[in-house]
Amino acid sequence: MEINLLPIELSPSRGAAKFAKTLNRITIIVTGIFLFISLVGVIFIVFFSIQIGSSVTKQTTLKSNIQSLEGTEQKLFLIKDRIDKIKFALASKNAEDALEIMVNQPLSNLPSTVSVNSVQIDSTTTKFSVLSTDSLGMATFLNTLVTSGIYKNLTLTSFVFNPERGYVITLEIS
Repeated sequence: MEINLLPIELSPSRGAAKFAKTLNRITIIVTGIFLFISLVGVIFIVFFSIQIGSSVTKQTTLKSNIQSLEGTEQKLFLIKDRIDKIKFALASKNAEDALEIMVNQPLSNLPSTVSVNSVQIDSTTTKFSVLSTDSLGMATFLNTLVTSGIYKNLTLTSFVFNPERGYVITLEIS
């Protein structure tokens, strides 16, 4: 039982009371929707802040992995470079031995009248010049070179006779 102490003239009209009830319900519903949206927004903010923290942690881990891999890459590059230098040194040692055979063998068995004037060694060719006081010594030397079979390509680039010095020939081996 409701007791209304207000005079009847002051009581709200039925339409106004119904409007107030409807307005009250709408306010409650809008407040509920606002609270729900606020709650969802807070949940999203917390979720995204956790995701951002996780992403930052992953990023720092990946950066440290990249730095360690860069160091490893540099070490591998240096090792590869050392291996290439070792291969080159071994190849040059073998080439040096072959060159020693190619140059020393014919020049070590020179006739007594023939002497070495000059030797030039490049990466592709070898040039040497010999001096002989007589033609017989020069012919013997050239015969020894040709019959030894060591050289695939032997080119006579210069043949000079000087009455004071003798015969000077320059040979190119490639």
